[in-house]
Amino acid sequence: MDKISQKKIFLTAGIPTPKFAYITSADFRRTGSRFLKRVQHDVGWPCFVKPSNMGSSVGITKVKNIKQLGTAIKIAMKYDRRIIVEQGIRDALEIECAVLGNDNPRASVPGQIISSNEFYDYDAKYVDGQSKAKIPAPLPKLVAEKVREYAVTAFKALDLAGMARVDFLVTKHGNIYISEVNTIPGFTSISMYPKLWGATRLPYAKLLESLIELALERTQVKNKLSTSYQPKKQWYR
Repeated sequence: MDKISQKKIFLTAGIPTPKFAYITSADFRRTGSRFLKRVQHDVGWPCFVKPSNMGSSVGITKVKNIKQLGTAIKIAMKYDRRIIVEQGIRDALEIECAVLGNDNPRASVPGQIISSNEFYDYDAKYVDGQSKAKIPAPLPKLVAEKVREYAVTAFKALDLAGMARVDFLVTKHGNIYISEVNTIPGFTSISMYPKLWGATRLPYAKLLESLIELALERTQVKNKLSTSYQPKKQWYR
């Protein structure tokens, strides 16, 4: 799901999110130097440059100064015409929370990702196999509850259905920032989504049953909607 659109909705929903700036590839070619200065002033360092519509951390670069920023944007532009630059939250825990449901979603216990690289990039997720997870995450009870609350709020604000994984950054002072929502989270043997639900006393088989039931429920709702419209008066005759 588009990261830029998500950020705007998070702000409207009152969910804290890191500072960000965004630009299209066409605008960057015209006003790139101005955008670099805006990022330096409004977002700061370090920051992360991301394609707005890409998953699995593909095309993401951590940037530490303005000299690196232009190159990072060009890398992201290989994968999308819309680019987002997001503030890096220093010394934050990478926290993930699973959400399940349609109109009345619920959230799992949060888990922590301990990346084998400087950040949780594609290689750390899928290649080197060295990243680890702590489930439940080592968070104070009130912070963990707030993470779950924000996860459900984000799910509902985006009008999602079925499942999603919500990613957060949490500082040592307990400040919570939503990073993004993954609407089709990984479901492999190493994926966090089923692991998080397993730790929330929802085993894999029951999770699959719940997802099937939710899909059927949402299909029934959609099938009741009208797909055509007949005006009362044919004014054009």
